[in-house]
Order: sequence, then structure tokens, then C-alpha cells
Amino acid sequence: MFHQYPIRFGLFADTLWVIATDAAHRALLGGRLVTIGTRSGAEAMFAVEPAIQRDNDSQIRDLMPTWLVCPEILHARGVVTDIESAPIVVEHMDGSRVSGTPRRCRPGPGWRGADARAPGPRPLRDRFPERRHWFTLVPGTRTMWARAIARCRTIPRRRSPTSPSRCLRPSAGPQRIDWSSTRGATSAATASSITRSSSA
Repeated sequence: MFHQYPIRFGLFADTLWVIATDAAHRALLGGRLVTIGTRSGAEAMFAVEPAIQRDNDSQIRDLMPTWLVCPEILHARGVVTDIESAPIVVEHMDGSRVSGTPRRCRPGPGWRGADARAPGPRPLRDRFPERRHWFTLVPGTRTMWARAIARCRTIPRRRSPTSPSRCLRPSAGPQRIDWSSTRGATSAATASSITRSSSA
């Protein structure tokens, strides 16, 4: 079973940023990745890319941040020389550089991340993490936000007052759906949403 380093990256455009760490490496939060192991951020992504399973380029971007914190993959691809730790250098917005050396830990919820985001409401994609399939209308807009992840069929089927068939009507005008958190799963509800959205 693969291990992990207690750090999380976010890929924005073509740049990696630290979006979560354990408490010991909080100084890395919010920094742009300069180097990891023996490679620059761009070189590390280039080295890891062949190891990422994909059907299209979107899956590469989706999985890249996850694969870049896997010690076994980084070591096999020559990004780190010591599988036990990953020397990291980041640059903050003020130009200062900070280094840290996260050590590998067991997979799963073995560490609690220190979130880089400012206090306030969590983004839609991070709400209800226990649910694999849910949707809502974005307040003040005519946009439906939907989340569908594999094994969403484990959620009991029930008709909601805000079900896709009621929210998306051809007479209501164009609707937009954000599928950024979808990870390959489909269901009758999501298929219905796509059909009605495209025909609106």
C-alpha cells in the first residue's frame, strides 16, 4: 500500500501551491512550490506524469497533486533520493522562501492538515464530505452545483423538492452545472441533469 507525505498541493494553471500540511510544516502553507526532492516543481510534474493512469488530460491535472505526495512514486521516478522524506522549498507572495522536509506516513487519516484557507464558509466542493452524491442551487444564481463520486449508488434514492427534474426545465432558460468534483461516476440523476442542461 502506498504511503504519503503530510502535505497537499493544489495545481492552479501550471503552478503547484501548498494548500494543506501537518502542523509541523505550517510555514509551507500558501507557498508556490519551487523544488521537491531534486527537481523543480515543473520537472517533478514531468517526471511523475507517465505514472498517472488517465483517459484524458483532465485526469492528469486532477491526479497530479495526489501523486506528487506519494513517496513510492516520487522515489521510483527519481524525484526524491530518500523515500522516507521529501525536501521541499516554497516561495511566498512576499518573495521569501521556506524549506521543510515532510516525512512519509501511513495512508489514510493519519494526520490532520492545517488548512491554508482563510476562516469562513467552506467551498461547495468541500461541504458534506460524507456524501458521495449531492447537488444544490447556488444562492442568487440559476446555477446548479452537483457532486458525483464513485459508489454514489450507496446513497438512498429519494425525490427531493430540488431534484434535477424540477430545477432544470427547458422553459427556465440556460442552466450551468459545475462538474469539477466529478470523478468518473454517473447516475440517473446526473445523466438527467446533463440532458436537460444541454437542451435548455
